[in-house]
Amino acid sequence: MLFTVPPELTGFRKSAADVGSPVEIVCDVYSNPPVSSIDISRGGQAIISSPTVTVRELELEVGGVIYHQRRIIKLESVAESDYGTYNCKASSSLDTTTGTISLLRTSKR
Repeated sequence: MLFTVPPELTGFRKSAADVGSPVEIVCDVYSNPPVSSIDISRGGQAIISSPTVTVRELELEVGGVIYHQRRIIKLESVAESDYGTYNCKASSSLDTTTGTISLLRTSKR
């Protein structure tokens, strides 16, 4: 018997890096049925791939069922303006859930 689980955000809610360093901001989601979308945004603007930002998605499948999905954005070189709160939103046919991920500085200025 298959079980159903509405989207649930899991994993770390913080990432940290110094200015000029690369960093990954990760949105992890468990759900069955799988989510139809995972979005990471900041200030109401979706984060998309660019020359300085890489966006990837991963799925973990067990027994033919996708139950864990992950969206990762990698900032190649953190700028002062990148620090702050990012929003993660995951939607499936059962529900939509949101959460935040903070990008922090690793060292004091």
